[in-house]
Amino acid sequence: KSNGESINPLIITTFRGGKGLNFIQQIDVRVTRSDGVVETGSITKPLFVGKTLELASTTAPGYRDRAEVWATTPQGDKVKIFDAYIPFRTYN
Repeated sequence: KSNGESINPLIITTFRGGKGLNFIQQIDVRVTRSDGVVETGSITKPLFVGKTLELASTTAPGYRDRAEVWATTPQGDKVKIFDAYIPFRTYN
């Protein structure tokens, strides 16, 4: 999700656990920003619920950044677990 701050805009990825938590080797995240810049990062072991990764995002009105997340299996395979466009700010 986006932090919605215009001074330091971030997309924050939070590990929430689930079945197989202990088998996941790492979580890889790629943010393709609306300005064309690609930001990457990893959440590495030890994995625990609430562990986060912050990557820079953009603030341009009407634009959205794409966030893609992969989990690495014990066999070394990468499985995409999330792929969505993240708006800079949302109002609920």
